[in-house]
Amino acid sequence: MQAEATVAGAERDLFREFEQQGWEAACRTYTTAFSSLTRQTAPVLLAAVSAGTDTFLLDVATGPGVLAEEGARLGARVVGLDFSVGMLRLARISGSEVQLVAGDAERLPFSDSIFDAVTMNYCLLHLSRPEVALREAYRVLRPDGVCAFSAWRPPAETAGFRIILDALDNQGDLTGGVPAGPPFFQSGDPDWADAALSAAGFRAIGLTTVVQSWELNGPDDLFDAFLYGTARTGGLLRTQSEGAKVRIRAAVQEAVERYRDAAGQVVLPMPALVAWGVRQQ
Repeated sequence: MQAEATVAGAERDLFREFEQQGWEAACRTYTTAFSSLTRQTAPVLLAAVSAGTDTFLLDVATGPGVLAEEGARLGARVVGLDFSVGMLRLARISGSEVQLVAGDAERLPFSDSIFDAVTMNYCLLHLSRPEVALREAYRVLRPDGVCAFSAWRPPAETAGFRIILDALDNQGDLTGGVPAGPPFFQSGDPDWADAALSAAGFRAIGLTTVVQSWELNGPDDLFDAFLYGTARTGGLLRTQSEGAKVRIRAAVQEAVERYRDAAGQVVLPMPALVAWGVRQQ
């Protein structure tokens, strides 16, 4: 894949370290700000992998354990993996019975062919080599096991990203402060998803768009969610000058107000792609 070829060696290591440090710092705000949104794809992912009683499920990049807990409620035996110790602590606090493991999505610490299902809820966009993570998922799946992942659709469709990125482009600088990584929205492209799953060995590939919305209490919530609760986008915001941050916040506040409904609630459309594939015999 092209993205894998363009992020290599020292750049790849730098990007991974940046993402890991970013999520250690952002884990609490991310959980508070984003869990109600990322939870919306969990039922679709779990249905795609037919999670149920006695399914042995690996949830890669489990974060605070939102999807893992949903899988456990369905009766699945769940292992949640994340490279962020802070995220795993939050998952433990939640009280889930899920087994939690610290590890790398691109080098899974498991034997071949042991899981019935693998889920990745908004995982691939944070990896330096998403194609490797898909190959690893294939390796640890049993024959006929299913891997499913979710990813954001592009900013033209996801209002939260469009508002933030437009404000950064118009009032700040989109080019500095963040190590080079694969294109952020590539895994939400159906063509990329189909090709990446196929290249990893998966067959019977399926794709669907999940219509979902993000409810915010006020115009500052969006800026603060990205500033304090994300790694890559938050990294871009944190590198801006203080004057630029003020201008960006003001631009975000103005744009957010256009999404306030009659009840006074801010509701942003935030659709996601869910893609899945089956490991062959």
